[in-house]
Amino acid sequence: MPKDLFSGHAREYAAFRPSYPDELIQFIIKHASKFDRTWDCGAGSGQVARKLAPFFGQVDATDISAHQLDQAPRIKNITYQLSKAEESPFLTDTFDLICVGHAVHWFDVEKFFLECSRVGGKNAVVALFGYSLVRLNSAFNEVLDRFYYDFIYPYWKRTKNS
Repeated sequence: MPKDLFSGHAREYAAFRPSYPDELIQFIIKHASKFDRTWDCGAGSGQVARKLAPFFGQVDATDISAHQLDQAPRIKNITYQLSKAEESPFLTDTFDLICVGHAVHWFDVEKFFLECSRVGGKNAVVALFGYSLVRLNSAFNEVLDRFYYDFIYPYWKRTKNS
């Protein structure tokens, strides 16, 4: 199993992790041809799953952290389960849409795309999205970049591959 860096503070993660704008979800789902079943892979505490639930008959949300999934909202058509992105428990040709919200950098991407090919149905859409650093003005950007790249980024590089 990959290293789980978020279980120790799953409650705080769920409370403070940014969500995604409705406009992004609308943009993604307009590309789907069917709305029976979707997979939120790397779901964490369900930020994407809850946004997809109104549009799909079934939302399957997976993550490697049981603590993260425990913090996710309980909505009738969302099922949460432990799973690696690269080896899901799903049958072949299951999903109309596969979404990953700011988590693909933790995956073995080549193996994950093979899994998407296996579990994605005919004309399935795979949507990978996230967010980046805030940009305001050159003075702010310089301070934020220094903090992020000099202090935070080296930490992520160490923990990602540890």
